[in-house]
Amino acid sequence: MLGYDAARWHAVLNDLPAALLLVAVLFDLAAAATKRESLMWAGIWTLWAGVIGGWAAVVAGKLASGTIEHGEAIHEIMDKHEDMALLTMGLFTVVLVWRLARRFQMPTQELALTRALSIVGILGLVWTGVLGGRLVFDHAAGIPSKKLQAEIENREEGHHHEAGEEREHADTVKASHTDPPGRRHTAIDACVVRRASCVGIRPAARCMHTRHDAPVIRADPRSAPRRDQRTAATRHPVRGLVAARRHDRGAFRQPA
Repeated sequence: MLGYDAARWHAVLNDLPAALLLVAVLFDLAAAATKRESLMWAGIWTLWAGVIGGWAAVVAGKLASGTIEHGEAIHEIMDKHEDMALLTMGLFTVVLVWRLARRFQMPTQELALTRALSIVGILGLVWTGVLGGRLVFDHAAGIPSKKLQAEIENREEGHHHEAGEEREHADTVKASHTDPPGRRHTAIDACVVRRASCVGIRPAARCMHTRHDAPVIRADPRSAPRRDQRTAATRHPVRGLVAARRHDRGAFRQPA
């Protein structure tokens, strides 16, 4: 109907009744705490709507269980999901019928009992949702095998970002990269910064892979290389580092 099969109708119908039943219990508890009749009637009407919608979702789920493709794992969880749904809706139906039979004029003990049953029903409602989530997100229940296979192949092929999206994706990856706690720069990092400063390359204020300040070791001005070496180092950083290394070796060989 309307292009929806039983599984899709079950997905459409099962959210609102769950919210209505939860709100009905909250209205009832608030009415018990504040003694306000308006909250009591709000809880009653909300319970009515939740019970009717809940049974509609149960019927749709029962029809869907006989039509979707599934294996043994889905079948086992689906049975538990169905049993919990029937038990939960049974509890809320008993509460509603009990109050209707009493014409909403119940003694204190019976009111306390119906509220306790409602709280148990909420717990059953939560567990029913957990089982339904496992069916969909862990076992892809309700998705035909052909569509599932096509989706798996599509994911294996990957995807391409636009120009702006690629830059944003790269910035996100770079921002999410952090070193483990306690990570410190080693002597190799200091040596690289020292040689970069020797050849006239201004070291970055911060390391590109961490938030810690990179240690900067100032070189002795008397041991600075010639201007042509600085120019070459600026254009070719690798050659500049090699030239600085040779210059340091020559400086160490000179007598003091």
